[in-house]
Amino acid sequence: MEEKEETLENLVLGSSHAFNGIRPALLGDNSYSMAYYSQNLYYDCMIFEKKERKI
Repeated sequence: MEEKEETLENLVLGSSHAFNGIRPALLGDNSYSMAYYSQNLYYDCMIFEKKERKI
């Protein structure tokens, strides 16, 4: 993730639905998924708040 932060355009967050249903590679080289099974909305918000400053 750190090597992509400077050029990141798409960040996928969410639970298993996003983890299994969205392939960042199809969105382009500047995409990354931080979705994971049973991921809580609280953690998605925390990740987003931390990464939005760098996007």
